[in-house]
Amino acid sequence: FYFILPKFENFWAVVLFSAIIYGLSHFYFKWPFMLYAFLGGIILWWVMGTYGPIAVISVHSLANILDLSVGFRKLLHTKL
Repeated sequence: FYFILPKFENFWAVVLFSAIIYGLSHFYFKWPFMLYAFLGGIILWWVMGTYGPIAVISVHSLANILDLSVGFRKLLHTKL
């Protein structure tokens, strides 16, 4: 899977920039979820680099399924 990812000199700058964009793309869930999405974006980059694209898709899908079934966003809104 490493041939898919180009070798960036500023790897962490790319990770942080994309995680910020990923967090901002969840703005409609308010700031706490944006923070969780930002941190999740960093974790997803690690998963991508370690296990590849299928694992990232699986982890993100599992997170969405858990959110839809358990309702993490509802818990965030009731506690904040």
